[in-house]
Amino acid sequence: MIDYSYLYKDCVSLADLRGLTFDIFLSAFNTSTRVSDVFNSVVASAKISILHREYGISSAAAPAGHFASDAEYEDEFILQLFENRLAETDLTTARVCVDITGFLRPHLIFLIKFLYFRGCKHFTAIYAEPRQYSKLDGTSFGTGQVHTVRDIRGYEGVSVKSSRRDLLIIGSGFEDRLVAEVAEDKDLARKFVLLGLPSLKADMYQQSL
Repeated sequence: MIDYSYLYKDCVSLADLRGLTFDIFLSAFNTSTRVSDVFNSVVASAKISILHREYGISSAAAPAGHFASDAEYEDEFILQLFENRLAETDLTTARVCVDITGFLRPHLIFLIKFLYFRGCKHFTAIYAEPRQYSKLDGTSFGTGQVHTVRDIRGYEGVSVKSSRRDLLIIGSGFEDRLVAEVAEDKDLARKFVLLGLPSLKADMYQQSL
């Protein structure tokens, strides 16, 4: 049995967010209202909407003052973000809030490590949970071909690519095609599957399963 309550700290409404203040708020832009509603509700000294080129959204459609980059990898992208927009910020004292809803996972994971090494001590992550996906268990968040399965920058280990001593922990969900690509790349690894993440609603749990 897995105690999923460990995965949650607080459940807040948009009204609750308006009562909180931060020095930095980062949000990855997409066309969903759950991202824009949170962005408009959060109060912060610096609010930056991030435009991931992988989403294929034009700069004209993104909020004013957004950050975009042609960086190929997540480490380059995050470093450019802080060098270009937040270079004067003391992260050891800044209150940082990140809406992880629209973030590409490699960029989010590198961002967390970057903040840790920069001495960030006040970090809040929020996620806008959907009520339901319109296509249910047929929902797909990625299109096109998978070019490669690779390590996230900054998290490269020393394991052999395909080893029976490796353990692959899979956070399963709606992207079964992408999960399958990773599982096949680590074909000899032992595999442990986590189900129902991030949502715990009964119907979405079943769809994830």
